[in-house]
Amino acid sequence: MTHGPAAQQTYLPSDIQSALKRFEKEYTRQLTVDIPHLTPVFTHILVSHGKRTRPVLFFLFQAAFSGRVTGNEIIPVLIEMLHEASLIHDDVVDASPARRGHESMNITWGNKVAVLCGDYLMAKILDLGLNAGINGMMPIISRTAVNMGLGELRQAVADPAENALETAYYNTIRDKTGGLFSAACELGCLAGGAEPGMQLRGREFGLVFGTLFQIKDDLLDLTGSPRDMGKPAGQDLRDGKITLPLIQALQHRDSLGKKEIFDLLKRRSAEDIAALKQIIVAGKGIEATEREIDRLAAEAMDLLACFPANPYVDTIRTLVSANRDRKR
Repeated sequence: MTHGPAAQQTYLPSDIQSALKRFEKEYTRQLTVDIPHLTPVFTHILVSHGKRTRPVLFFLFQAAFSGRVTGNEIIPVLIEMLHEASLIHDDVVDASPARRGHESMNITWGNKVAVLCGDYLMAKILDLGLNAGINGMMPIISRTAVNMGLGELRQAVADPAENALETAYYNTIRDKTGGLFSAACELGCLAGGAEPGMQLRGREFGLVFGTLFQIKDDLLDLTGSPRDMGKPAGQDLRDGKITLPLIQALQHRDSLGKKEIFDLLKRRSAEDIAALKQIIVAGKGIEATEREIDRLAAEAMDLLACFPANPYVDTIRTLVSANRDRKR
């Protein structure tokens, strides 16, 4: 199964494109079970996949240090499984109706099947990882999974005012999105034979890139085309999520103005969502978020300065620019 956004990234070197095709075959193989009535459930995961940016980063960092792409497809498979399990559970918690232009698993099969499917993927990660025999891999995978879980819990138990703090927002991104990108980059360095200091540098780059990636997603939720995004505009607001554009607008409101925003988030009618969008625009939340994306892109580029000078690192720079400027 090689269709989808990853195949459209034409700036990728041909050997990275080939590695992605091998990854897709291995990912499909690992999600194939001998239980016929479960086939549609796992096919749903395979068909509605995302951009495959994490596998791309893994292969690019691996090749940046080894000079070639080697056969370690199981590592990005584990990363992508962890990502998919977190999304399935997120959709259950948020009662999300759609994901990537497809009906979400919890809507198609119900919460019970969705939760159990996410649990199965987590168990599969443990089984595959322990049997892969790759030194240094599982500590990174397990650290990432633990931080993701803590990030979800911290966000779930916090009150809206706490989640509206900029520090809380960045902590959540670091633990969830940033952690997965960080693992992909660090594991790529590990698989490529990079020294420990460069592995840590890869982890740091992944955190910055993941933060950029998530903030761009949050901005596009407000400004992107529903057709490109695969979901209606403003879905985060309808889910009651407080993201950076709204946080930036909140900073220009007094206590009564902030209370008004929290009341709108609590009710979340169509009129309330429209009012929140107007508040974000009036508070320059979109412009401030765009500046933050540019700042993070520059920071990511600076971090790449210490990596080897080769076409793979050049492609990582292109990937940073492409995600800064993407429309979906």
